[in-house]
Amino acid sequence: MSKLFSLLCALLPLALSACAGNPPSRDYDSSRPMIEVRPGKPSQEFGSREFEYKGRPIFLGDASYFHVEEAWASKDDKGQPAVEIQLTSEDEAAARAWVNRNVGQTAAILLEGHVLLSGVVQPPHDRPIMLTGGRVGYSQSEVDFLVKLLNGNY
Repeated sequence: MSKLFSLLCALLPLALSACAGNPPSRDYDSSRPMIEVRPGKPSQEFGSREFEYKGRPIFLGDASYFHVEEAWASKDDKGQPAVEIQLTSEDEAAARAWVNRNVGQTAAILLEGHVLLSGVVQPPHDRPIMLTGGRVGYSQSEVDFLVKLLNGNY
């Protein structure tokens, strides 16, 4: 499993664009993969926790948890490869509230305690969450890998 996450750490920085909002209890029983979302924090702020992303430390706040219903390959507004994520219906409202509280802030998405990606939370849209490769963009193979991972096929 560590090789898988080492490969993830090689992914390019991304911008996070989400339509969803506030997390359920971590104890929520679901057969779907669960992602962990944490807002960025200054290193000296109480409650910040250090993680590694691309070989560098990042400091993140308290975790929120969302279950992925489905993830699929898509294109962003510029026609570049992207990943769209539909959360379970139980998590939609919670995720939307989380995004609204954190627009413009740095955040990270973690899977099984490893930073999957980091970026800036964008204003919500009336669509599923979209993960884009930021200024540089994703390759189609990176998108295919993320889709597989987020659908629990790793």
